[in-house]
Amino acid sequence: MLALGGPKTGIDGYFKFVQHCMQMGAKGVAVGRNITQDPQPAKVVAGLNAIIHENATAEDAYSLYMAK
Repeated sequence: MLALGGPKTGIDGYFKFVQHCMQMGAKGVAVGRNITQDPQPAKVVAGLNAIIHENATAEDAYSLYMAK
């Protein structure tokens, strides 16, 4: 199962949405504007990668996003 990208929201809320989807059995997410409309798209991808492939929490992903 893949989860659609979800609503445009703050990045911390989006990471929580993705973490919840993964906990419910999703194998990944299909993302558009939550990456492309973010000022730091590479950091969004890094956070999503951590949640999806490394079983990181939304808080861990947000910390990665906020790191310099």
